[in-house]
Amino acid sequence: VLSLLWAGAGWAENGIRYDVRLEGDVEPSLREDLEFISNTAGTKDRPPATIVQLQRRADDDVPVFIQVLRSQGYYEAVVEVSLDEEKDPVMVTFRIQPGPPYLLRSIRMEVPPGYQPAEKDLPSPQDIGLVPGERARAAVIVGAQENLVLRMKRKGYAFARVVDRHVIVDHEAKGVF
Repeated sequence: VLSLLWAGAGWAENGIRYDVRLEGDVEPSLREDLEFISNTAGTKDRPPATIVQLQRRADDDVPVFIQVLRSQGYYEAVVEVSLDEEKDPVMVTFRIQPGPPYLLRSIRMEVPPGYQPAEKDLPSPQDIGLVPGERARAAVIVGAQENLVLRMKRKGYAFARVVDRHVIVDHEAKGVF
């Protein structure tokens, strides 16, 4: 245990000091999300012992950034990372090209066989938060599903649930169906 404490105490003093910069045409709220989830940015107070460890730390952020960008409707996002070792502290730069936003193109809700709610009880896609032409955000799609179930339960369908969800990303159409 003492060796771990000793190694940890020396790390902050002797590690590779660095700063993090995000470049690219990314809306401010999304930039904040990326900075928040970045392990590289979040562990600046625990600098790595070597430049290779810093590179690995930065490289590990790339797929996480891509996942967040996709969840926001940017399915063609490209993230590149570089280290400028000539700077003191070392500059870690993430270059983010979100690409075009994919939009909700069509929404179809189907009722399973044997489950026939009254037409007036079925909400429209807009009623549950899905608007064709808006950016296809994962949280909105999942929230709409939860909203649909809640609305149906409030209409008296106590056992309402979503049986299946198909989200199709069409790269050619740059849309989600």
